[in-house]
Amino acid sequence: MQGKLKWKAEQFRHLEDVLRKVRGEFKESEKQWGSDISTLVDQIAALETSLDSKTRVAEEFRSRLEMCSQALAHEEGRRRNLEAEMADLGRKYGDVVSEYEEARMLV
Repeated sequence: MQGKLKWKAEQFRHLEDVLRKVRGEFKESEKQWGSDISTLVDQIAALETSLDSKTRVAEEFRSRLEMCSQALAHEEGRRRNLEAEMADLGRKYGDVVSEYEEARMLV
């Protein structure tokens, strides 16, 4: 009986040691998990900052592109007007040349 009791006490001490070890590992895991969470939160904050910055840059580029597009549309309108004016002047010039040729033939 004494041997059995001694064996059970030894088993109990062994289980207590294992429990302490497991609790220690658990606490260490909790610390590591807390550290990992902190790292992830920091990384998320950095990514959010980067995204905000890139969003601002993209918005600025979009705004500039829109301004350039409007300026291009304005210049294309001016070009079409100048082309129409040049065509009109070309016709008028042709008419003047024709009148000159007719007048020269009459003389």
